[in-house]
Amino acid sequence: MTGIRITCDGKLALTTAQAADRYGVELATMRQIIKRAGLDPAAMLDNRTPLYLAAMLDRVMSARPGRGVNLHRRG
Repeated sequence: MTGIRITCDGKLALTTAQAADRYGVELATMRQIIKRAGLDPAAMLDNRTPLYLAAMLDRVMSARPGRGVNLHRRG
């Protein structure tokens, strides 16, 4: 992804694609995370591309549960 920086009221804002790239998840996964967290866009980029504040996304991503431990031992 290119180094495009978007701000909203001086705060870093990300498109869904930028957020997916930032957190290393698939685009569909990022959309689902945003939907489940109930985040509202901070602004709209071109009347169809929502922008989310990076600080809000950081909080949501840090609160996500881990992948868990594989308790099925092999061998």
